[in-house]
Amino acid sequence: MGRIITAEEIVLKHIPSQDSFVAARKKTMEECGRLVKEGKIVGAKIYGSVAGLGLENDSRKPSVRSDLDILLVYRDVDALEQLHDLFTSIAKETYVYAEVAITDEYGAINGEHLLTPFLLRCIRRSPTEGNVVGDDPSWIIQPQSQQPQDVYKEYLKEKLESLRRNCVSSIELTRLKALQRSLEVPVNVGRITLDAYEEIFAISRDTDDGKLATIRDFRNYFHDQPFMMEFGNLTSAENEYNVVLGKTIKGQVSLADYNNYLAYLGKRCIPDAISFTKQLKNHFESCLEGNYRCVERSTKFTGKEK
Repeated sequence: MGRIITAEEIVLKHIPSQDSFVAARKKTMEECGRLVKEGKIVGAKIYGSVAGLGLENDSRKPSVRSDLDILLVYRDVDALEQLHDLFTSIAKETYVYAEVAITDEYGAINGEHLLTPFLLRCIRRSPTEGNVVGDDPSWIIQPQSQQPQDVYKEYLKEKLESLRRNCVSSIELTRLKALQRSLEVPVNVGRITLDAYEEIFAISRDTDDGKLATIRDFRNYFHDQPFMMEFGNLTSAENEYNVVLGKTIKGQVSLADYNNYLAYLGKRCIPDAISFTKQLKNHFESCLEGNYRCVERSTKFTGKEK
């Protein structure tokens, strides 16, 4: 999905181009490769939209709002400060910001980390060509020992708490992060949900877990659920924001109007994201109790229905 670009970034023209993402990936792989040779990290893998760069058959391509998603397993704690310096310098040089998932080698091997098995599965599916140095960390990391239904319930609980907490913050950047997370809900929560339902209720879905495929599959499977209203609101708002952002970058929308629009978007989208997530959590719990025919429904769902 992507970051919320601030008015200050637009004024300073700190907007990444496709070449910026190429440069950010190149420097990340080079420096992480050096840390692998020094024995400080075990491996690193870039995933998400940046991982699709240069691949003809991959629909994922970064936009000006994209960040650089990377998974790391480290061996030497000194690597943490070096990685901080690396990602700080990349942000200054390219305006591309890293979103880092990281654990130490012991935690990776023993399943003592915060990555859900659903996110881990998503990262494992991400293309490896040009995106991995050292050992692929997504295969070093062992899934958590909890039952998948417990992991998914905890994921939704933490998502709700995070949205509520950031929503009431008076810190502008925290509020913008809440807006970002709200706009990401249809794809990020949608993807995790489809993976969870596939594992827990044996639904069948397409192997493509890109943005468009995730939105399509989620709509196909949950089309008759009341929380699809909020889902639709959020996907429409995300598309609308991309248009407004593009016009602001071109100077067709004033910075004052852009800031007012972000405030309006937050008031509109954060409550929808909270409501959607809460209803989805209730739906899942109902499925576990046998009040919803998840398994029967799954036999009819292929991920390719119109």
